Amino acid sequence: MGDNLKNILRIILIYLVIGIFWVFLSHRFIDVLVKNANIIPLVYALNRKEELIRKIQIEKENFSNLVSIANDIVVMLNKVGNIQYINDRGCQLLGYEKEEILGKKLV
Repeated sequence: MGDNLKNILRIILIYLVIGIFWVFLSHRFIDVLVKNANIIPLVYALNRKEELIRKIQIEKENFSNLVSIANDIVVMLNKVGNIQYINDRGCQLLGYEKEEILGKKLV
């Protein structure tokens, strides 16, 4: 009975040592990731970027919906004054197709 108890205690001790070693390695690995490689801030930044892209896409859709139902002419110009966008209602009121208007000077 004494030898069996010693064997059981040895097995328990081995499992404890392995467990402690595993915990040490896990914490050490996480420390290396966080401190040396800056993985967690990078992952956070990538997640934040994806979230912002989704928000921009939603705002773009909302803007497009709002402009498309407007009863007035909506025109967007680029930096040099060329028409970059015109809504459908603007084309109807002016009597032109979008292809004829886009890229032209406003004045």
